[in-house]
Amino acid sequence: MTRDTQPNGHHDDDKHHPVHFTEDGLPLEIETDALAMNEILALIGKSSDEWYLVEKRGRDRQEFRDPSQIVQIHEGAKFVAVFIGPTPVS
Repeated sequence: MTRDTQPNGHHDDDKHHPVHFTEDGLPLEIETDALAMNEILALIGKSSDEWYLVEKRGRDRQEFRDPSQIVQIHEGAKFVAVFIGPTPVS
């Protein structure tokens, strides 16, 4: 029996295990280990028009500003959304 390898290196018959992570402290679970930055923001109802994503690893931070950038999501990853939209003036 042969297995077809997919572009991401997985095989057709590989079992997908859920990946657990948090975004702005909200626990999330997905069935893939990579999503575009804008898809991760959309999980909590935010748009890449006004937000970008930061992954926090201890004291290190990695910013994701390109909405189409593919982000590898590791088990237990912690992301925060950073607002970059206009600030209302009163």
